[in-house]
Amino acid sequence: MRLTASIRAMRRGQQHGRPKPHKPVMLLALVDCVETGLVTDNKFEFSDSLIAVFNRLFAAIAERSDWRQAAPPFFHLRSDGFWRHEIVPGKEQCYQALKTSGGGLKRIRDNIAYGAFEPWAWRVVCDAEGRATLTRFILDSFFEPDEAYRLRLVLKPNAPTAGL
Repeated sequence: MRLTASIRAMRRGQQHGRPKPHKPVMLLALVDCVETGLVTDNKFEFSDSLIAVFNRLFAAIAERSDWRQAAPPFFHLRSDGFWRHEIVPGKEQCYQALKTSGGGLKRIRDNIAYGAFEPWAWRVVCDAEGRATLTRFILDSFFEPDEAYRLRLVLKPNAPTAGL
């Protein structure tokens, strides 16, 4: 699957010798927003709702030294080939100059109307089976078994834990 190959190759920063979990958690949050009906088309605004989903998932795996910030992964996923931004009209020049999400919410909301998956990736995300496969792939590829377990509990809080 092209999307899993692109996700596997995504660049991630390091912190204390461990890859940062922010991008995989943001991907899980984006997929969960579709799964729960919070997002119904390929337009992911950097909204309080998306941030809340990211924070809920991030809290399940965060270490004490991790910064719970949704802005950097939302912004930096643009460099991984499957995610893009729709720029606020008139802000194209400002956006092109951005190298980081420094400034967080304000910088993103001032310059980015919404994020979106590339059309070929969206076809996977908008399909229920594709979402399930993608979620399993992200959990199994980027998280230790105990972290994946905790994330599964948060993603499906009413699901039985046996077999997770």
